[in-house]
Order: sequence, then structure tokens, then C-alpha cells
Amino acid sequence: MSVLVTVICLCHNQAAYVEAALDSIKQQTYPYIQLIVIDDGSTDTSAKKIAHWLAIHNPQAEAIYLSENRGNCKAFNQGLAKAKGKYIIDLAADDVMHPGKITRQVQFFEEQPLHTALIYSNANYVDERSRFLWIAYFKVNKTGKVRNELALSGDRFVEILSTHFIVPPTTMCRTEVLKELNGYDEALVYEDWDLYVRLGRKYAVAFQDEVLMDIRVVPKSHGNKLNPRREAYLLSTAIICRKAKALCHNDTELQALVLRVKYELRSAAKEGIWKAVKEFGKVLISLDSLDISSRILLMYANWKS
Repeated sequence: MSVLVTVICLCHNQAAYVEAALDSIKQQTYPYIQLIVIDDGSTDTSAKKIAHWLAIHNPQAEAIYLSENRGNCKAFNQGLAKAKGKYIIDLAADDVMHPGKITRQVQFFEEQPLHTALIYSNANYVDERSRFLWIAYFKVNKTGKVRNELALSGDRFVEILSTHFIVPPTTMCRTEVLKELNGYDEALVYEDWDLYVRLGRKYAVAFQDEVLMDIRVVPKSHGNKLNPRREAYLLSTAIICRKAKALCHNDTELQALVLRVKYELRSAAKEGIWKAVKEFGKVLISLDSLDISSRILLMYANWKS
């Protein structure tokens, strides 16, 4: 099967892990890979390690070295502009793909209808030393399959709005759809939920019940509560909520979004990020769904700030 797959490996100050990520690309059983490596203005030795690895293992790969940190969305879009593959993988430089990941995902994707624009799989979470922590989707029945309510397939716009059910590092996307959607929104500090909302409005997703990669848990991960940029992450989430409102076509979809906004507001309040609480409160007001508990939290956020 000679379907070309583009892998964009994006690195920012991940010198401790980037070689392992690149090794996992080299070790793939699938031969038709376009590799694009982007160093997003690293201030550690990441760029040197990338250049050294590519010179030895893959001098034909595209390498982009940005002089300053532009953030995931802007940096990735530079690689997307050069992508030639039918399918595309966004690989963080601290994660590791299992050797059969691309082979198995291409086989699975090729079996899906054209209406399916994104697939995702199971994965292991590991620590900084690659020691197993937990599995993304727990297998709960005698056949070893993931419960349907934990990992979903099909037209799932409502669930995309209301819940976190896609593990972002595991995804593979149709490149033409990602380009149709103009890539990642460069106004945001993270990309995944916004992409799923926009993609899910028109296309289907599909879950592949296989563990195909290791996701590294490090303090600087965008969604990690220890990240000093957590406020920016939550403020981007509020922006996505406002964008999602414009994509809702009926009350069921709007109520799904309300559930998500309330969840994000409570999370921001627990973390004491009051600026984000106020932004989520504004979204709830625009949705005419500011209940008593949310109103109290919003009042407290206004007082704190």
C-alpha cells in the first residue's frame, strides 16, 4: 500500500526526548513517509540534536528551524503548507510512536468511508523515563475491547462539544480536510479541541482499538495544570467555546456546549484562574445559561480581580 503519510514532528525545548521521537519514526514498519521536523525556536540543544539526527538518518527530510518560538499552531501550519501525504500525523517531540502505528492506521483509515476525516487510537501514558503510568482507554470487557461510551466513532459533533474523548497525540487526519479547514487556528495557544469542533461539524471520526503510541507526561504539557501558561490555555478554550457556538445548529448542540463551558468554568475556578472564569462566564451569558453556581463563581472572579 503506497499511500504517502506526512509526519510533522514539532519540537520546542525537548532536547531530552526529540531523538527518541525521531527514532520512532525511523523504526516504523511503513515505508512511505514524508518527514517534516520543525524546531520552534528552542533555546536548549534541540535544534543541534535534530540537525545531527537528520544528517545521519534522514537527510532527505524537510527541516524548519524557527528563530523564535511561534507556538504550536503557527509552527505546525508552516509544516502543513509543505505536506504532500494523503494522511498527516502531528507528532510532539516528547512522544513515541510504536513501530506499527502508521502501518496499522493507514490500513484502518483506508477501510473508512470518505466522510471519515480523522482517526484516533488507544495509547499508553508514560513518565519522563518512559515508565508506564496508565492506558488512555481502559479495556473493560472479556473480549478486551474498549467500551463504546469511552471511545466513539461516527458523526460525533455533540460529544466533541461536551466531552474529552479523543486522545490528541494518537490522531491521523486527512491532509486535504486539514488544509480545507486552513490548518490550526493561529490565534490559539493549542490546537486539538478547536480542530475537532470544526472538523466534527462536517465530518466523522473513527476509533481504532489498538495501543499505538506512548504519550509522555511532562509538566510543560499544554493541558497540564503545572504549566505556567495554563491561563493562556484556558483563555484559548474560551475562544473555542465562542467559535463553537456559531457552529451549533440546534438546541441539543447548544446544550452540549453549555455542559462543556460549565465544566471549563469550574476547572478554572478550582485553579484560581479568575480571568478565565470571567471569560467562560461571558460565554454562558451569551448562551443564556448562567445558572446559580456559575453566577456565584463569576461574581467571586470579578471580586478577586
